[in-house]
Amino acid sequence: MILRKAFFMGIAVSSLLLTSCSGKPSIGDIEDDLTERITSESNGKIELLEIEETNSIDNEVFGQEMYTIQYKAKVKFLADCYMYVNRSGMGSMFLSFKTYSTSPEFIPSMQMQAVKCSKGDEVEFQDSERYSNTNEGWVKANKVSLF
Repeated sequence: MILRKAFFMGIAVSSLLLTSCSGKPSIGDIEDDLTERITSESNGKIELLEIEETNSIDNEVFGQEMYTIQYKAKVKFLADCYMYVNRSGMGSMFLSFKTYSTSPEFIPSMQMQAVKCSKGDEVEFQDSERYSNTNEGWVKANKVSLF
């Protein structure tokens, strides 16, 4: 029994070390984060169907090493709902995956629109994630969210 616990503890620790030393973030990291975010913000009303890296950019900003991954993804609506969508063509299409059962009355900005989504709808979108290299490793840069 003790040997079994030690074996599984060894696997867990080596996985953690490999993850922390594995270098730059990947599309798999974004997929994991995005899946969790979509599920929690939409209360299970939206599902990530696919995600694909389209570009990656290494750069430096004021001496800080940065890494950006651009991607395209597809989501599916599992229930009828309303949500805010950025229709301006500038910035992320989805600032939040929060859903509403009725049309929201409040419009937070000129670029955001409340849109009705039907069960079974599939929507493709493009976005990016930016990371900075810190003493603790690669850390996702903060995005501003109104919701």
